[in-house]
Amino acid sequence: LGKNYYHVDNICVKEEYRQQGLGRSLMMYILKEAEEAKRSVRLFVYSENNVAYSLYSSLGFVPIAKQFNVDRSKDYYQMVKI
Repeated sequence: LGKNYYHVDNICVKEEYRQQGLGRSLMMYILKEAEEAKRSVRLFVYSENNVAYSLYSSLGFVPIAKQFNVDRSKDYYQMVKI
């Protein structure tokens, strides 16, 4: 409502289906929809999740902030694709 961006909350691919391009395909679909709507896309990714971070970076996402979860046990990046 009134936001100029889409927020991707969670993308999960079951382990036996990983490395087949499913996550990339899902993200490319989201990015296409966002582009048509003239919206940016934002998401959060744990800093330890190198595979996801690499995927998002390869799709043009850039980190805009590094934050900690509530109990400060993990840090994560907020990333955006404009």
